[in-house]
Amino acid sequence: METSDRVPLTQSSLRTLGSCEEKYRLRYIEGLRSSAYRPALTIGTAFHAGIELGSADAAAESYRTARTPSWGPPLSDLDLEAMKRDEAVLRAMVDGALRLWTTWPARREVEFSLPLRNPATGAPSTRHVFSGVFDGLWEDLDGRPVLLEMKTTSRLDADYLRRLDLDPQISAYCHAASALLGTPVREVVYRVVRKPSIRQRKTESVEEYAERVAADYIERPDFYLAEEVVRRS
Repeated sequence: METSDRVPLTQSSLRTLGSCEEKYRLRYIEGLRSSAYRPALTIGTAFHAGIELGSADAAAESYRTARTPSWGPPLSDLDLEAMKRDEAVLRAMVDGALRLWTTWPARREVEFSLPLRNPATGAPSTRHVFSGVFDGLWEDLDGRPVLLEMKTTSRLDADYLRRLDLDPQISAYCHAASALLGTPVREVVYRVVRKPSIRQRKTESVEEYAERVAADYIERPDFYLAEEVVRRS
């Protein structure tokens, strides 16, 4: 089997396999996808597009494209109203991140596909490769490579950050980056942006809600954004 014909295993597919083998089979082998709108996934993808391009407008455009596919039925007035709220949230998240963190790696959204090796023998799998995307890749002051990982979450607290010490994706990506670059990669700058919990009031318009959400990100950056440097031995 040629390398290009091998089945890619990603962190998402491995998590699915670990939680439910039947769900993995339906999604990643049979290629079945739900047509239902999944807000967290759509907003998360659009957020990454906005960070990659350094623009809240780009995030909003990515969101609109995903939310209104050409093959789908027309959206209802309620759906359009919900879209405006989601765009307001998305813009506040992207603007908040770009305002707080002024330093970003030159290389972003770095794709990789590497042999999946037997840990006992080192032999590569003839059926699978390990694939994924680094959110960013830069060098520290000593020229050592450092990874950037960006996440959005509905819950951001001390437990969330403590869990990073055991996060398997960080370990796997450090391993993958080390293999890709031919040098040990031991450090990840992990940036997290919390989604707002405040809701639109019955008495306010979407525009007023958007202003309130944006102002909250400006007034409480420590509540919404966090950065941890995570290391692996």
